[in-house]
Amino acid sequence: VVGGDLNSDLRSPELEILTRTDLTDFHDVIGTPKEERVSLVHFDYFGKPHPQVLDYLLVSPQLKSEILPEKSCTYRYKSFYDIPHPLPKTMTERHQMPSDHYPLVLTFRI
Repeated sequence: VVGGDLNSDLRSPELEILTRTDLTDFHDVIGTPKEERVSLVHFDYFGKPHPQVLDYLLVSPQLKSEILPEKSCTYRYKSFYDIPHPLPKTMTERHQMPSDHYPLVLTFRI
């Protein structure tokens, strides 16, 4: 498993070397919809939100079949009543989050 805040899209020139490996983004393995992969919401100069995927967990072919899809995700911070918060629409909302990035959760069958 290779993971982290890579600060770029996997298809970017900076990360092109990763596309030459047999590693696969766990979201691709479990079929996560694009909108559920957002790991950071960037706000431009005008305060417009731009959802982005900058964090990745890449798995080897040997581990793909061991992923538990129902327990693997980009985690959304939750309210007191265990209800996931929507993505922030303002910088104030983002500043109220525990982190500017959302954690990735990858669970394997052992």
